[in-house]
Amino acid sequence: MLQVTRQARNELHQMLMQILAAATPQTDAAELGFRIVADSPEDAAEAQLGLALDAPREGDEIVDHQGRSVLIVDPPTSLLLCDLTLDVHETPEGTQLELRR
Repeated sequence: MLQVTRQARNELHQMLMQILAAATPQTDAAELGFRIVADSPEDAAEAQLGLALDAPREGDEIVDHQGRSVLIVDPPTSLLLCDLTLDVHETPEGTQLELRR
């Protein structure tokens, strides 16, 4: 399973709260979190990863922070990321998420 540092969980939570604060009132946001999406999960070296707002599905791995799902990983993507850690990295542009071994 992907390891997620406390700092990365906190960053994901802050990002999620900002997005949900801007959402329309009719949006059912209680279950939403960020899903890691990979464009070619069969080839880890070539995969392009991103985050998409989504709700958990059966079989997903869920990462919680402060009582809320902040990261959702489906089984194929979990296999792709199994030996990695999601952390934060400070840059001149601000805090960014990064995967590392």
